[in-house]
Amino acid sequence: MENSNVKEKRRLLTAFDIVIIAVVVVLAAAFLIWKASGKDASPISGGPVTENVTYTLELNNLPDTEDIAVGDKLVETVKNTEVGTIVAIDRLPYVVWNTNLETGDVVMTETELETLHLHIEVPCTVTESSVSTQAGEYALRVGRYLGIYGPGYYGAGYIIAVERS
Repeated sequence: MENSNVKEKRRLLTAFDIVIIAVVVVLAAAFLIWKASGKDASPISGGPVTENVTYTLELNNLPDTEDIAVGDKLVETVKNTEVGTIVAIDRLPYVVWNTNLETGDVVMTETELETLHLHIEVPCTVTESSVSTQAGEYALRVGRYLGIYGPGYYGAGYIIAVERS
């Protein structure tokens, strides 16, 4: 007699089974609604757009900067891909902050070295959430460290600005 009751209980759905079925149905409905809405990862109409982007790379503590010129094509050092052409250069004095040991004040000291702000233009693929070089090899983000080389020189620094055309 007990044997037949156990078999009957195994055939009935438990509360746990009902919860799992409900979760699966809700997830399936949400997925179908999302697919039917027609939204994609790029809200820019027509998908990703190709346009020229200008970003600024800051190079610090440079002793000799005469070789760096507007029009130089730059190549990224790790993946060896082109990352743009220099369109403008801002030459600034390289400053160091030191502590005056007599007074304890922090003072700015200029050195013979230079800081360069290289304004670099590159064709990019632009979506609502990212800007990456045309080949998709390098995402341009403020704060990203970038090592570059050009004709006769090498430098490394951080991207401090990204501007869309």
